[in-house]
Amino acid sequence: YHIVQAKTAQLMADCCRLGGRLGGATPDQQKLLNEYGLSLGTCFQIIDDILDVEGNHSELGKHIRNDAHNGKKTLPQLIGLTAAREKAREYLRQALACLEPLPDSEANTALKNLTRKLLERQS
Repeated sequence: YHIVQAKTAQLMADCCRLGGRLGGATPDQQKLLNEYGLSLGTCFQIIDDILDVEGNHSELGKHIRNDAHNGKKTLPQLIGLTAAREKAREYLRQALACLEPLPDSEANTALKNLTRKLLERQS
């Protein structure tokens, strides 16, 4: 997970934390948004890796099976597709849990909806 958390997840975490900061979030809220971004980014990457295995080129708009072709070690390759899907759901639950303590707002509702749609991602 190190490369995922140092790359995709960290990028999302930084965007979420800084967006919160610009929007007036408290330091505690910024910490929650950072954790949300880490979980969301990790979930996103796992799903991206799953789609690389079983996705459709025309739907994804990119070549599939590149990870295996390039010898890249991915979670689906290491633990299998079923276990990788469960890990993605676990990170999704963690992301949603980070949003629960935040105030109810249109932005919070939008983040929750975006997060839930991630598991339906096909491209």
